[in-house]
Amino acid sequence: MQRSSKLVLWAILLASTCWGSSTSIQDTLYSTGTTSPPPKFSGSLSISWNAFTDSAGVVHPRGQLQYQVKQGVINISLVANAGSTPTSYYSVSYSLSGGLSQQENWVVPVSATPVVLATIRTNPPPVVTYSTLATSLLTGTLQAAQFPALTGDVTTVAGALATTLSATGVSGGTYGDSTHVARITVDNKGRLTAVSSVLISGGGGGGTPCTVTSLSVQFNNAGSFGCMGEFTYASSTLTATAGTVDFTAATATSAFRTGTSLPATCAVGNLFFKSDATPGQNIYMCQSTNNWTQQLNSGTGSPCTTTALGLQFNSAGSFGCLTNATYVLATGVLSINQKADTNGTIYGKRFTDTTPTGTWLQFQDAAAVTDLFKVDTAGTVSATSFQSLDTVSSGIAIFNGLTSGTVALAAADVAGTSIAYVLPSTNGAANQFLMDNGSTTCPTLASGSPTTCHQLIWSSSLLATGIVDGLAPVTITTGNSATLGAGTYRSGYTFNQNVTAGTGVTYTLPATAAGKQYCVKNSDVTGTARTGVITVAVPASSYLHLNGARGTISSNVTSGGAAGDAACFVAIDSTNWEVYPSVGSWTLH
Repeated sequence: MQRSSKLVLWAILLASTCWGSSTSIQDTLYSTGTTSPPPKFSGSLSISWNAFTDSAGVVHPRGQLQYQVKQGVINISLVANAGSTPTSYYSVSYSLSGGLSQQENWVVPVSATPVVLATIRTNPPPVVTYSTLATSLLTGTLQAAQFPALTGDVTTVAGALATTLSATGVSGGTYGDSTHVARITVDNKGRLTAVSSVLISGGGGGGTPCTVTSLSVQFNNAGSFGCMGEFTYASSTLTATAGTVDFTAATATSAFRTGTSLPATCAVGNLFFKSDATPGQNIYMCQSTNNWTQQLNSGTGSPCTTTALGLQFNSAGSFGCLTNATYVLATGVLSINQKADTNGTIYGKRFTDTTPTGTWLQFQDAAAVTDLFKVDTAGTVSATSFQSLDTVSSGIAIFNGLTSGTVALAAADVAGTSIAYVLPSTNGAANQFLMDNGSTTCPTLASGSPTTCHQLIWSSSLLATGIVDGLAPVTITTGNSATLGAGTYRSGYTFNQNVTAGTGVTYTLPATAAGKQYCVKNSDVTGTARTGVITVAVPASSYLHLNGARGTISSNVTSGGAAGDAACFVAIDSTNWEVYPSVGSWTLH
């Protein structure tokens, strides 16, 4: 839209706002045309602005107003925004007849007289300037003049950006030297709060560090540092030019390079341990450049070249080969042949004492847990199973020192039938007999099991049919009670010699079993007869029979108490005892 050169200034003040210092804007809008005068436009203006403080210090909030234009006349008063803080402008949108529209910005000065549009229009909008603090907030960069004074670990001066670390009391300088080490103190913020030089323990007071080109290894000699001039170090190689290298006090040493493949190169004197070589032949020496030689033996003599086991032995300084020993690698069997009659094959000698301990020969299961066969240095043999195929003489086999397992003795009965007798272990008690306890399952033997086996048992009583010559057990009691047979014997004689004359005694029969027999009697001491009632009781659930009568269950019989009273008792089965009175009167209860 253009303004006509024939601009008519109107001086009509229609209305004005009364807030702040306002300036009147008066003008006429014309259309460009051929008629004279040009036609005047009608329409509306939309005026808006942001909050600002005018040059008089009055604060104006953000706002907007609408103004109607009639016959081209503009007559409006606005607060002067020239010189405002921040810099502001009025944004004006035209909506005129004929469909015309336009956007422009106004900056209104302070004026006592009306102003025209030409003097207040500004396009593009004026550059907005902000206060120093607002600029800092918008850009994120504080201006030095606005920077406050900081205190604490980092300090500043107000209005300046230079910072200073707060002092911790540590003086600047170099700490530590050839004989001292720096000791530092750090607080929980990571600041050094104290530093001092501390004498190196045991090394201060004298000497100088190595100044030669050799390896700078310091050592302490009577409180003074020195340099190990006998050692040089270059290109990762430590060389001793003199002196002695002593590892005798080391826990372990590894002097050789180790591996399964020989290095392609070597220098004279190099050693290599080939871990997958035949045991005893693992060491290789470099006798000339890049030439390895395996070390098989030393001294005179030659290594075994036969198919025999390559065991070396020393005879008067010369090595030899065990020609009477062979070893089959596939089966792991070692065989040692007797060289001649009366010669031994495996020989062992005890230690210096006369009572050696330990194992001389041992063979275990695959898990190396159970001893299948073992002989100790005292000659004791132990095994999980043991079979003797050799005899001493007349079919007698001797097994000495066996502590566990099974021993089977083969013998023939009168009919010529082969019977194996299985022997049990003894419990060490006295007066025991081996008895045939009847047939049993035959044990499995390495050479084949027999078809018929009997189990032998240890017994303290010998039961037999017919006459058996031997001594009968005799028991003398001096107390008031006792168990017949003492819980051990199946038969015997018991005599009452109570220390108190005329005092009775009670005897109890043992557990009832057919064949047991016991006799009791009032005896005398040095010619003085003992009197007193003898009571004989049966165990629970048993009966006594006297002169054709049976007593009640768990009953007893009593004597008349006279000197010489005597009776015998015989178990005829597992329940009943027969009474044979021999002297005196006996009563069944």
